[in-house]
Amino acid sequence: MSNINLYKSIPMFKKLLSGASLKWLFSMLLVFLLLNQCNYQVAVNLPWKKQTSGQSDDAVRFSTERYMVLMDSAQRQNIPVFIDFYTSWCGPCKVMDRETFQDADVSALLNEHFVNLKVNAEYGEGMDLAKQFQVEAYPTLVFIDRTGEEADRFVGLLTAPLFLRKVKKVLR
Repeated sequence: MSNINLYKSIPMFKKLLSGASLKWLFSMLLVFLLLNQCNYQVAVNLPWKKQTSGQSDDAVRFSTERYMVLMDSAQRQNIPVFIDFYTSWCGPCKVMDRETFQDADVSALLNEHFVNLKVNAEYGEGMDLAKQFQVEAYPTLVFIDRTGEEADRFVGLLTAPLFLRKVKKVLR
């Protein structure tokens, strides 16, 4: 008796070798292979990372003032301004909020040398500011010097070490 005939005589193998089961098995194999090759990454809260409810001592302190009030205050105090343009759906923005802006060195540098403003570019005053600053991607990080002119800008996700290097260049 051949091996194929032996397998066909066992009920479980009969079911596996039927057309519908082979289609299902092939479909699952194809899905698994496609998912395994997918390089798309989603920014999520990792369950093993400590989540904070509210702002920690190591976080960047963002002002809640309106833009013009903040700019007037910063110019009177002769302090540059840092603006973080974000959207609610932006994955890299959420990563920066959770990691970069929670970094002790980043927050110490920004809190000491800048007035910090966080602007939702799709809501209220943020829509006009995004147009004014010609924001086309998120996050867009804008630095305004003491005279009120744009000193520099960075677009996209920046890790804490890279962000620190860039901010130190802006301060020179």
